[in-house]
Amino acid sequence: MVSTITNYYNAGFIIFDHLLKHILLVKGFLGWGLPKGYYEECDKTYFETAIREIKEELGIDIEDSNVFDISSSYSLLSYNKETKIYDWGIKPKGFIKRNIIFYAAKINSNTKFKLQKDEIIQVEWIPLNNISYIINTNNYSKYEKKKLINSINSIKKNIITI
Repeated sequence: MVSTITNYYNAGFIIFDHLLKHILLVKGFLGWGLPKGYYEECDKTYFETAIREIKEELGIDIEDSNVFDISSSYSLLSYNKETKIYDWGIKPKGFIKRNIIFYAAKINSNTKFKLQKDEIIQVEWIPLNNISYIINTNNYSKYEKKKLINSINSIKKNIITI
C-alpha cells in the first residue's frame, strides 16, 4: 500500500540586528527558534507568508529595504498517528512533509515588539556564536535542530560577505 504525503509550507525570517552581530530568536512552546508560520490561502507567495507571520507574532513590519536578497530552505518528513486540528488547518493522519523557507532581514536592535502571547513567550537577541547552543536546548527533533542551524549558518555566511 502506497501512502500519500501531505505537504505543508512554513515561511519566516532570520532577523539580524542592524550591526549583523545578533539574531532574533523567539521562544514558543517547543523552545527557541526563528519566527515563522504556515502558508495560508490568503498568501500569494511564501515571502508574503513570512511578512504576515512577523507582523502577527512580533507586531512589526519588515521594510523591503531591510530584506537581504538571500533565502534558505529545508524539508522535514514525519508521520502523524492521528488527525490533528489547528487554528490554521488540519494535519491528517499519515506522512507529513514540512517545507520551511527562511528569508533574511535586519532591523534595529532597539525595536519594540508586540508579542502574540498565545504563540510567543519571549524574544531575545542572541550573539551569532551562541545560536547553535540555544537551538540545541529546544524540544525539536535532532534532525530539525541540525537543519535549522544549517539554514542559519548558510544565511549568516552569505550576509557577512555582502
